[in-house]
Amino acid sequence: MYCRKLRRIRSPTVHFFATASHAADDTDGVAVGTVQYDPATNRLRQLIVDPAHRRQNLGARMVDAVKTEAIDHHQRDCLKVQAWLDSAPFYARQGFVPRGDVYESNGVLCQVMIYDPKKKGSRDGYIS
Repeated sequence: MYCRKLRRIRSPTVHFFATASHAADDTDGVAVGTVQYDPATNRLRQLIVDPAHRRQNLGARMVDAVKTEAIDHHQRDCLKVQAWLDSAPFYARQGFVPRGDVYESNGVLCQVMIYDPKKKGSRDGYIS
């Protein structure tokens, strides 16, 4: 499959859906990932990538779309995610830094992480 596209859908929250297709024109496109941005809480939520499409930069592309949505379209200074602890390294690679202590939510260890594009020290606001 190839020809991945991100589609933006606006409701009270903003959703991005990633599709993949066997056809160059994406006529047989199927959903392979989704992410949600909630402008009311300035939070990235529910990043999901189909296991068959992981490790192909799709999650990073969706996170970049949410960063653009939050910072450029909603004039936010930063972006927050309440990451499962297992996914914290992924978010760190996307420029998020931990804030506060690890906590448990519904039996899952979580970490609040913040992306701040104004931080100095690396390209495009990413923290090394």
